[in-house]
Amino acid sequence: MAKANTEKYIYEVAEKDGNFEAISINPLHVIGPLLTENHNQFFSWQYFILQLLKGVNFGSYNGQQVRSDRMLWNMVDVRDVAKAHRMAAESDNAKNGSRYILSASDSSGEMFTWELQAKLRELFPHIENIGGERMEKDKPAKTTYDSPRSYCKKAMNELGLSPIKIEDTLRETGESYERLGLL
Repeated sequence: MAKANTEKYIYEVAEKDGNFEAISINPLHVIGPLLTENHNQFFSWQYFILQLLKGVNFGSYNGQQVRSDRMLWNMVDVRDVAKAHRMAAESDNAKNGSRYILSASDSSGEMFTWELQAKLRELFPHIENIGGERMEKDKPAKTTYDSPRSYCKKAMNELGLSPIKIEDTLRETGESYERLGLL
């Protein structure tokens, strides 16, 4: 609630002030290529991608399962988040109180952990062990709650955002880990 209340408050302040407009950009699971080792922040979504590429099950830390290994990833490229901020600031469509959820552009950017695991195996066949979630043969050991779906259609329609394909994002993220010597 605090985030939503803060958004409402800043919209009210902007309305009363009249000298600026407040626009919200709310990204979901942000991933993308790293420019430096420091961008691999602990418990960020990018950090979890690296852990999967290192063969660690999602949600594990120091060999302990600290959160569920199952979830629906709704991914957006960090470069698209940056573009959306710029586009919103320059847009005639974005006004005080406009909200843009930055999420997958279509179903290809939404994957359960086991599907992400399979996609990473496909993109990085030279990596022997890709982590993910516990599996029984080719099926997840447990079912995952299929959370509500969200796409960034408003940002695409109003701002003109043309999102990067999530397969490209995943490939470039893994390649950046290799290039930086983190993988």
